[in-house]
Amino acid sequence: MKNLSLRQIRIFSAAARHLSFSRAAEEMHLSAPAVSMQIKELEEELGSALFLRSGRKVALTPAGETFRIYAEKVLSALLEAEAVMQTIQGAKTKPPTPNQDAK
Repeated sequence: MKNLSLRQIRIFSAAARHLSFSRAAEEMHLSAPAVSMQIKELEEELGSALFLRSGRKVALTPAGETFRIYAEKVLSALLEAEAVMQTIQGAKTKPPTPNQDAK
């Protein structure tokens, strides 16, 4: 593995969820050829086909099923990290509460 991008992982995840490059393209606000190109580059980086292509239909290969599990973990961890960082940032930006014991 050399240069997997988070963008590729997100695109793969959408395509795997929908089993459709065109639906993934809609979700990601991309063209279907752009999704196809990103998937192809991802497959080249991984050295394994992730989808079986038959006309307009796609299905996950065994390697694709395995990668889907890890892609979901990566994206879930990223969402969790973002939530934690927002909580930390929120704690830093909240105004101090007045000490009610002070008179």
